[in-house]
Amino acid sequence: KPTKTKPTKTKPTKTKPTKTKPTTKKSKISTDVKISNLDYQKLIHDAKLILESNMSDGILQNELCQKLQIDDHEGSELILQLEKNGIAIKEKMIQNGKITYKVSIKHKFINTLPIENSPCLICPVEQQCSLDGDINPKTCKLIEEWVIKDTN
Repeated sequence: KPTKTKPTKTKPTKTKPTKTKPTTKKSKISTDVKISNLDYQKLIHDAKLILESNMSDGILQNELCQKLQIDDHEGSELILQLEKNGIAIKEKMIQNGKITYKVSIKHKFINTLPIENSPCLICPVEQQCSLDGDINPKTCKLIEEWVIKDTN
């Protein structure tokens, strides 16, 4: 005999309505500075020089940005990088009823630009060079050419 099967009833599954929260993205400034179309090393160097010249009082962040000719966002990223590398300190202050930041240099730096292109740094006979030897800075043609080139 054929057996009859009862049709099974399936209960509809209840789905909970999903609550959608408005998404608010918090802006997270990168600690890796990616300043577009700017020579980053020169910018760091210029920022150090400006901070050194304002060493006693520091400088307001917006003034630093103006002197470097960068926008506020690029300035914020640059200052974060300077803080991260132990070069600068940023402190919150109120000026004219508004919150602003003062940036100060942490340590005084020595300007190495005058000697960065010195031929002595890459000289193949630097080990034999001495003040009283046959190879010496007084008669060195490389130094002579370098000094003449830098003064022109």
